[in-house]
Amino acid sequence: MVFTSLLRLPVLRIALTILLLWPHFSNGQPDFRIPYKRSPLISSEAGKPVNAATWYFPAERFIDSTYQMERVPKERITPSMRTDPKYTVMFDTLILERRIQTRVDTFRLKWFSYYLFRLGEPVLSNYPLPKEVYRLTWIRSFHPPVVVRLEKEGNKVQLITKVLSRIPELPGHRYMDQAGNLHITDTSVTIPFRIDSRRPVSLNTFNRFRQLLQEQNALAISPLGFRNSFGTDGSEWILETHRPDGYYFVVRWTPEPTDPLRVLGDYLLNLSDAKDEKRY
Repeated sequence: MVFTSLLRLPVLRIALTILLLWPHFSNGQPDFRIPYKRSPLISSEAGKPVNAATWYFPAERFIDSTYQMERVPKERITPSMRTDPKYTVMFDTLILERRIQTRVDTFRLKWFSYYLFRLGEPVLSNYPLPKEVYRLTWIRSFHPPVVVRLEKEGNKVQLITKVLSRIPELPGHRYMDQAGNLHITDTSVTIPFRIDSRRPVSLNTFNRFRQLLQEQNALAISPLGFRNSFGTDGSEWILETHRPDGYYFVVRWTPEPTDPLRVLGDYLLNLSDAKDEKRY
């Protein structure tokens, strides 16, 4: 009870969020790699998700910050509130209190995870696999999602490319057909792939990507950032790394061509059978 009450204090809640998101440091640089969870409730040891509701990403890294607006009843309004910067006067009758609230961004967590499930992809954040994996997930507003996965097992390097034939509806989505009948998304229906390929690539190509990862200082990039650039259209770019030293991911909405994530994503796309897909 006392702990729950303390968490209502804005300063304490912000401090707790910082502790959850704060990286450790490697060679003087922030390092956002995450230890593997090794939970059978998430996936098998081979990375097969338990079900369609499996979260592919660590929930503790999907912390979101928003402004919550609350109406202050007229009887509680005091003269000092009208000059207090944390209050806003509206029409001289309502005062709204702005307060930072921390929460898990479950919408994007479920959205990204469900698309990866529909693409038939393994969970990379749970158990360490006997291979080194780099995965780009590219979720576009007006085109089907794309996955490009570069993986090395022993001396064998492969590039896997998947593109669905259509954009999948999220679970529970309700829609009307032309006759006016209401339907709920049937998530058991398999969506065909437009592209589903696997081919070998050279070790030099793999090493070049690893070099590019280091040049872009990718592991020092905050996974979600502060979202100073976002919108309703565009695309989400997600890069995951799966290595013996831990798991890492980074997400950006419609990154600029010079953004490190975009540079790495473009490299993988240019190698893949999805290289001609419309980019935005």
